[in-house]
Amino acid sequence: MTEQRVSVSFKKQVNDGNFGSETAEVYIESYSGDDDGLVPMVRILNQHARAMVNEQLQASSSPRVRQGIMPPRARTPADADERVPF
Repeated sequence: MTEQRVSVSFKKQVNDGNFGSETAEVYIESYSGDDDGLVPMVRILNQHARAMVNEQLQASSSPRVRQGIMPPRARTPADADERVPF
C-alpha cells in the first residue's frame, strides 16, 4: 500500500456592499495510506477548510460580509402566504 497525498482547498469571496469584497482561502494537505479512507478523509478536510474560511470572514469588520456568509433562512409554510408588492 502506498501513501497518497490528499489536498483540499476552499475559497469564498463575499461582496462588502461597497464596491469591494473580502476573500478567505485555506489549503489543507494531508497523507493517507488507506485507499478506503480516502473519500471520507477528503470530506472531513473539506468541512474543516470551509469552517476555517467562514470563521475568518465572520471576524470581518464589515456587517455586509458577516451577513453574506450566513446561510439563508429556512422558508416555512407561512412564507408561502407572503406577497411581494408590484
